[in-house]
Amino acid sequence: MLAIGCLSWSVACVGTSPPTAPTPLAAQSPRSSAALTVRVLTRTTEQPITGATVFQNRDAVGLTDGGGELRTNVPVGVEFAIDVSAPGFVGFGAAGTVNGEERWTFYLEPGQPGS
Repeated sequence: MLAIGCLSWSVACVGTSPPTAPTPLAAQSPRSSAALTVRVLTRTTEQPITGATVFQNRDAVGLTDGGGELRTNVPVGVEFAIDVSAPGFVGFGAAGTVNGEERWTFYLEPGQPGS
């Protein structure tokens, strides 16, 4: 019986492969982005502000169109900042995260910054 036990054990060992090194993780795809529409209006009249500069994380991304809008791409699930400024208005900003396409509206006060 002892011989049978050893024979069974050695058969099991022969059929077992040695452990292998872990495989590297698959390369992760870059974070996805979503469209963000930034709308800039005058606080008192809610009229669109044409030519307002839109900043994303302190980098200018463009100027608003005749409807006071600019469309840009922002990272999904990562906090970012949007700031807007326009001549004759006090600038404003906000920070947040998105999970998909969004629209943010900024209402600027007439006047000069610091007034």
